[in-house]
Amino acid sequence: MDNAAARLLRILQRAKEVNGETQCRKAWESILTTQSPIDLVEKLGKVMALSGLAARQITSIHPEEGDAVGHWQRAILNGFHSSALSSKWSEFNKHIDTHTINYLKSHSRLLEYEKRQDDVSLETLERIKELIQTSKNELINSDLNIKIKNLLNERLTDIISSIEDYQITGFDDVFDRANIVIAQILQLPEQDRNDLRESGAGEKISTAMNVITTTAETISATLSIGNAITKLLGGNT
Repeated sequence: MDNAAARLLRILQRAKEVNGETQCRKAWESILTTQSPIDLVEKLGKVMALSGLAARQITSIHPEEGDAVGHWQRAILNGFHSSALSSKWSEFNKHIDTHTINYLKSHSRLLEYEKRQDDVSLETLERIKELIQTSKNELINSDLNIKIKNLLNERLTDIISSIEDYQITGFDDVFDRANIVIAQILQLPEQDRNDLRESGAGEKISTAMNVITTTAETISATLSIGNAITKLLGGNT
């Protein structure tokens, strides 16, 4: 389990650095690095979900921190409720007080101690994203069954989305989506698995999945199942 409180803290710390006269929409676009209005709305929803996840992580380990958790949860909720995307940024930021930041700093340290997990470097994330995109290209250009191509292409696209949302959802989400790809390949009929194995796409997907599972092992105590995909499809990191 990664540190949701640390991710939430970093987002709010960046929020405090934005000029209060900035339009909320532009502020969030900058903080969350969005690609479109729809992308912005989706990522704001993920920020709210991140607040809930961080709260659950803390209270499951330290239930005595419930009041402090409640303080920053209310602050964030009030910030969203009182500010429209067309509002000035100060309408959101005024709710993120010193207590909110300090409580989150404390809770981030508690999770760091209890569930140590290192951050993934931007270089590693970019490498994984490039490997997934290469896998998608090989898959699309392959002669594989169209249903398999569409299924795996959609799942690989999900991984790219998770990488782009890393600052909000963390690496656990990337790892979980990679496991979905692996599980779906394992469930393919034997002939379809053989066809995938013999294609360039199979080797590219295997390499990408191995990099993801190896990264997960490196940053935490996550049990890797990368060997399963390697045995099925071949390839290496």
